[in-house]
Amino acid sequence: MKIISFVGTRPEIIKNLAFCRAASLFKDLEFLVIYTGQNFGPAMSDCFFEELEIPLADKNTELDRRSMGTIAQSLLDYISGCIRNFQPEIVISNTDTDTAFYTALAGARLGIPVAHIEGGIRCEARLNPEEINRCLADHLSDWIFAISEEDMVSLKNEGFSDDRLFMLGDVTLDVLKIITQEYRIEITQGDYNLLTIHRRENVDNPERLSAIFRAVEKGGIRTIFPAHPRTLNALRSSGLIDEIQHSKIIEMKNPLSYVEMIRLVAGSRKVISDSGGLRREAYLLNKPVISLVWFIWFKKMHDLGFEFNADADEDRILWAIKYFNPIGIRPPLFGDGRAAQYILKTLVTKEIATPRCPRL
Repeated sequence: MKIISFVGTRPEIIKNLAFCRAASLFKDLEFLVIYTGQNFGPAMSDCFFEELEIPLADKNTELDRRSMGTIAQSLLDYISGCIRNFQPEIVISNTDTDTAFYTALAGARLGIPVAHIEGGIRCEARLNPEEINRCLADHLSDWIFAISEEDMVSLKNEGFSDDRLFMLGDVTLDVLKIITQEYRIEITQGDYNLLTIHRRENVDNPERLSAIFRAVEKGGIRTIFPAHPRTLNALRSSGLIDEIQHSKIIEMKNPLSYVEMIRLVAGSRKVISDSGGLRREAYLLNKPVISLVWFIWFKKMHDLGFEFNADADEDRILWAIKYFNPIGIRPPLFGDGRAAQYILKTLVTKEIATPRCPRL
């Protein structure tokens, strides 16, 4: 059997480390990773393939970024061409990106079964770009692999049949276990918080962006800030860049490799972020999570008190920096670290794998 996993962004690339490792357990499986070029450059894509030693079957170097329409056509044409050339039995649509949606669309139009990873996650921001991509990918997919009970409920409420739905764990945990073990990363509490911002809701709104940085500055805790290229451009255009570069609290850095980022999370005091993936990694590494968006993707993590939803509210962010210190045992919300293996077994054997995933 041949399976193609299309990846286009940092989180998708990283998750496919787990799939590549798990694929080696199936002797008759040819597992190919193809890069669509959605994120580009050494800092946002190349370094992850190299660091994690993820082999590429093909790589798109000609994505037309002039407009939303040209990006759509470029991705769809490239993905469709790869499907025709490599002729897989199954294609994998990863998460909630443009690549994920156009992978599902191309597979469906060409009659190739589609497996959607991280399906079913819903929030109240219906027109959020990731929400749109994820919903559309779900509806185009033959297998939908959810990571929580809430996601399964959302899918069933939308009319998806049980035979398309699976909850086998979160591949994020698989990768985190691989990296922390192989690089001997230990959880400690350092003297800094970790800040990341990249979502359009924050980056494209100067008032929200300014409120976040004011709160972090007032918090008085050394804060390491790896700057996403999109965020860096927004800081320049809004005039905030000089203030941040001269801050005695905020240490702005270039984008980091995955291993470097996980090492920073593991050694931090708190994680302040609008990234869904990083917030899950922070939960798994026992760090207080301060969310910078108003909508909630992982309700159980929030309801259990390990994530504080501050949005871009200066006072709420400041309070959380000073006082948000959840304690207690963190339930294993995201499986047992073998989600990729269970997913591939389900796809290859057409039998439902049996994970040790909690149902809380």
